[in-house]
Amino acid sequence: MFINPAYAGNQGSIFCSRARPAAMGWNGWRPATQTVSIHGPFYDNTVGVGLSILNESIGVSRETSYMGTFAYSIKANEKGRLSFGLSVGVNTEQQKLADVVTQTPGDIQFEKNTPILTMPNASFGLYYLQKSFTWDFLFPK
Repeated sequence: MFINPAYAGNQGSIFCSRARPAAMGWNGWRPATQTVSIHGPFYDNTVGVGLSILNESIGVSRETSYMGTFAYSIKANEKGRLSFGLSVGVNTEQQKLADVVTQTPGDIQFEKNTPILTMPNASFGLYYLQKSFTWDFLFPK
């Protein structure tokens, strides 16, 4: 659902949480990512809704994303369904410059952190699901 909002509700109700610290870093600055998402189907599996949170730190950069997702699914043919999805939310970002150790003590560029920047975010996606797949359209009998 983080990649494609149209996936919301297509495989039943799902709760997923993941934390991934990087194995290697530079001078103690290891990248780390934590995600939490939940989504599920409603109204006879035609509507999917979800919520996702992503927290990521790379070096002095910190970013957090909060997204709400809505997906609508229609029957495309006798075997498959086509879903349209929309996610909307906000991203927050900050540079923790005060944590940087510099060669020049008292460097004014690194005295304090940047203000927390909040930005709107939106994404759209399409998702086609078919229980079984054949190549009949390419090789008709």
